[in-house]
This record gives sequence, structure tokens and C-alpha cells, in this order.
Amino acid sequence: MIRSIKGIYVTECLTFPRCGHTWLSRILKYYYKNNLNYCEMYKNPELIININENTNLQKNHDFNLDTPVKDDRKYLIQIRKKEDCLNSYYKLEMLKSDNNHQSENKNNIDFNIFTYKQYSDWIEEKQYYYYNFLNKWVFNYVPNSKIVIYEHLKQDTFNEVCSILKFMSNDEIDENNLINSIMHSNEIHHINEPFKEVYLL
Repeated sequence: MIRSIKGIYVTECLTFPRCGHTWLSRILKYYYKNNLNYCEMYKNPELIININENTNLQKNHDFNLDTPVKDDRKYLIQIRKKEDCLNSYYKLEMLKSDNNHQSENKNNIDFNIFTYKQYSDWIEEKQYYYYNFLNKWVFNYVPNSKIVIYEHLKQDTFNEVCSILKFMSNDEIDENNLINSIMHSNEIHHINEPFKEVYLL
């Protein structure tokens, strides 16, 4: 039985990194306002929905590919073209290196002075993660799920988000609110600072 909190079905968003989740979550926050209880905690994210009963949208990258599929929630699955994903991922790691930010790479590599071998190893690791993520969440049947493709979301944002809202709630869509939410999120989404956009894409 899938719970509904404040008119929104409890939803776990399985998203490969750099697939536009920050942008989408911002649109949803503007649209649902205080009715959306969003969590992006990285440690055991699949458990947050059970621990915090107010959470109705949980972000999960499934880094270890060990997130179980449960029947008490819906699954919003975000993907993107592999080359664009990895390019954005790499830019983010470079930015983290610039800011001395500890990223999830376990070797603490400075991405600005990558050797060819390190780059090849990094690409191989992320490609392995990418293909296995797709195999688990896209190519296999996942009940109560919806797949969101970043390129489609970018090309036809209004209709794509309409479809997401229908998946997350039975409430009638407020089109004016949605248009304003998309416009407001886009104003923040495009920031003219070097590499700033990689946080958002």
C-alpha cells in the first residue's frame, strides 16, 4: 500500500548523478511548496521514508546498487545520455577538487592533474556504474515506477513535469502554478558563473 502525504504519493527518486535531479526537485518544490517534504540524505536513503514518516520525496543515487524495491512507495527514475552524464560528472569532480571538497571518489584524486591512466580508470568505473544502474532500474521491471529522461525533460519541460505530477499525485494540475514554477526554477538554473551550472545539471 503506497502512502500519500499531503496529497503526494511517497516517492523514492532513483537518479544517476548529473541527470537533472536538482532542477526537477526545484520545480517540484516551487509547485508543491510546503506540501513537499523532500530529503536528499545520502546515508541509507531508502530507509528515510520509513524513519521519517513525513518524507514524501527521497533522493537516492543507489551508488552501491543495493537499494531494494519495495511495494510501499513509487519510484521516479531519472536517466540521461551517458556521454553527457559523464562529462557533467567529471566537471563536478574538477570543481570539487578546485574547492578542496571531498567527493565520493575514494582515492582523493585531484581531477585537475589527472593522469591518462587515472582518467581511464575513472571512466571505466563510472561506465560500469551507469550500465548497471540502467540494468537494474530501467531494463528490468520496477513496479510503481516512472522513467524520466533528462533530454525529454529539457525539450518539453511543461508536459514532462505534468506527467510526473500525475504520477506523484491524483490532484488536478494547476497549470499556472506549474508554468510559474518552471520559469522560477529556470531563472536559478542558468547561472553565468564558471562551472556553476555543473551543480545544477
